[in-house]
Parts: sequence; structure tokens; C-alpha cells
Amino acid sequence: MELILSEMEACGIEPDVATLTMVAKFYMYGGLTEKAAAIVKELEMQLLNLKDRRHAIRSLLHFYAALNKPDDVARIWKLCTEPRLEDFLAAIKAWGQLGHIEQAEETFEAFLKMPEKLSLKFYITMLNVYADNKLLVKGKHFVERMTRDGCPIGPLTWDAIINLYVKSGEVEKADSFLLNVAEENPDRRPLFTSYIVLMKAYAKRGDIYNTEKIFDRLKKVEYPGQTLPYNVLLEAYVNAKVPAYGFLQRMSGHKVRPTTKVYTHLRFLDTLQKEEEALQG
Repeated sequence: MELILSEMEACGIEPDVATLTMVAKFYMYGGLTEKAAAIVKELEMQLLNLKDRRHAIRSLLHFYAALNKPDDVARIWKLCTEPRLEDFLAAIKAWGQLGHIEQAEETFEAFLKMPEKLSLKFYITMLNVYADNKLLVKGKHFVERMTRDGCPIGPLTWDAIINLYVKSGEVEKADSFLLNVAEENPDRRPLFTSYIVLMKAYAKRGDIYNTEKIFDRLKKVEYPGQTLPYNVLLEAYVNAKVPAYGFLQRMSGHKVRPTTKVYTHLRFLDTLQKEEEALQG
């Protein structure tokens, strides 16, 4: 990537906003924060010179939060003198990512004073901030507030509540909640991600029984066949170090094509089983 950038420079081509954004993301993914920060500074100079700076401000809020730079997040947010809903959402997400809950809450309250119509997405964003920071009590109180404020409680809210329980370590409560809302609302099915988040929590524990249970419930909801549930299910066997007999046949029966990850996990389990048999023999 850097070789290409050098070639561009040698040819007198200045990287545009899209290129700098891509480069910054790659540096962040690679853990090269100093290089990422330098690119973001360069990006900021270009973005803030644009006629419409709104999208620029949202991008910079995201980048500076990812770089763990709260002072820069505060500085960029002050530049947004006439924020709209999406601007507030970007700021709340940034503060939440930094773990600055008070600032996220202040931004939420500031939006409530705006004449814009309230959006469920706005509430869900704030609820996910509590979930990501494992603030179960605050999250529960906020759900009560959503009810008082007249927010429609449906699949999006259920998903955020499940996320809150799981990230707070209350996996069994998330399981019970998902089961209850699914049974009490036969005309509305929970989101696909609600099942996956719960499956991942059980799989991480190596809890095959409960991962299989959620997998079966997901199948009954009849979402289109996807490989992700099988990948997560197999991770439960890997973490439990238990052979997954007939797993490929099982996928084939549901017309789901195995991924490279599935084959890797199955080879690991096969090697593990052979090692155990050799020790016992």
C-alpha cells in the first residue's frame, strides 16, 4: 500500500479523501496508530475545506474515537454548529466508543431539545452505548425511559436489550428474554443478529448444548440458509474440544456450503481426536 502511495507521490498525484480514508482504516486495522493519526490529520485538512463539511465531521468523529483521542473528538464536535440527527448519532457513538458515558448522555439530552422528530434509531444508539460499556443498570433504566417516551418496542429494541445482557455477562437472562419475546410476539420475529449474539456467547464458553438450542430456535424462525450460524455452532465444539461428527453432512442436508473456516475447525478437531486416541492407545 505504501509503495503505491509513493508511486502516486512520484507522479504528482495527491491522494483524495477516499484514498486517505482507506489508508487510515488499513493503518488502524494493522495497529499502526501513529501512522493512522498522521493520515487522519491530513484527511482533516482536506475534509474541512469541503463546501459541505457535515459528512466530514462524522468521519472525523469516528476516526478520532477509534484512535482514542477524546480531545480531538470534542474539538471536531464543536465545529458542528447546526447538528442534525446523524451528527448527534455520530457523536454519541464516538463518546460511547471512548467510554465517556457522561458526554454521550449530554449529547443525547442536547438532541432531545431539538425540534426534530424523535427517532427510535437515536434511542437504540444510546442503549448500545450502555451495552458496549457493560452498564446493565443504566441500560435497564434507559429501556424504562424508552417506554415512557413512547418508543415502539420491537425487534430493534429487543436486539439492543439482548446485546446489553450478553455484554454485561448475563447470557442466561438474554436467552430467557429472547425466548419470551419470540413466544409473546408470534407476528414479529426477532432479528437474525439477536440469535447470533446469543449463540456466540454460548459458543465462547464451549457450551454445545445451549449453542445447539439457540441454533435450532434460529432454524425454526426460518431465516434464509446462511453459513454464519454453522460457523458459530462449530466454534462451540472447538472451544469444548469435542468432535463434531457428521457436521459436513449436516450442512449439506440444509444446502449450506462450508466455508474455509469450517474446514479449518474440523481439521483441528480431527487432529485433536487423533492425539487423544494416540495417548489412550
